[in-house]
Amino acid sequence: AGQRIRDRDKRSLALSAARSFLFNEVISARISEGLMHTVLPGDCLMLSGSHSFFVEDEASAALQARLDSGDVQLTAPLWGRGTTPARADAQAFEARALAAHGSWLEGLEQAGLNQERRALSLQPKGWSWTREAEGLRLAFWLPAGCFATSVLRELVELEMENGHEDSAQ
Repeated sequence: AGQRIRDRDKRSLALSAARSFLFNEVISARISEGLMHTVLPGDCLMLSGSHSFFVEDEASAALQARLDSGDVQLTAPLWGRGTTPARADAQAFEARALAAHGSWLEGLEQAGLNQERRALSLQPKGWSWTREAEGLRLAFWLPAGCFATSVLRELVELEMENGHEDSAQ
């Protein structure tokens, strides 16, 4: 809204939340259009287990097979200054997904943040669970910047989609 937050911690939290919101908007658009697991021409892909990414101009069958096998992951922008590395169809897709948030994009750029990329999906590691008197205890490991609440939300939604809405199950 054009207001400047003076408290450094609150400003950092607000900027991170804005970037996460926009990142999630791109993910939501990919999901709603059935493109969460589909390579688009010009997509930025990240090698699994790394933070480096590359851009592919073609959506080849070989690249799709690498995505399907987990060797590479699709990415979405963490908005900031600079030109998006996405090209062609992927760039147009991301622009459409973020079109309603121009003031947010501009605000993040003016805040001095540089554009980055992050993988669209995550694979929790070290899964374990135990049933306890007060419920179910889950344990898993996530990389930095990922939130357990997102994993739990997906588990609950999966359960609800499978028709198991009864919390006692």
